[in-house]
Amino acid sequence: MIRNPDVASHYNSHEAPTFDPWSLTGAVRCPVLVLAGEDDPVCPLPVVEELASQLPADTTRLVRIPGARHTIFRDRPDLAFPAVRSFVAQISESRHAS
Repeated sequence: MIRNPDVASHYNSHEAPTFDPWSLTGAVRCPVLVLAGEDDPVCPLPVVEELASQLPADTTRLVRIPGARHTIFRDRPDLAFPAVRSFVAQISESRHAS
């Protein structure tokens, strides 16, 4: 893990424990890629699926990564990186088609 003092300070502040991502889902207007490790103990799959279901369906892609915990890029780089590349390519194609 790479430790960043600014990030650590944020998570140790009074704001992070009260952060509610569900309160922001209605404001999302951009394409969203949600990567979920199927064995993630920090953000269990049912919770991630519920959050993703609150985002715009036409611009949100949920990718479940088997054999991955919370550190999906370390656990399954063979699945995580291609998912990101595919999503970015899809967004790029849709913008060029417009």
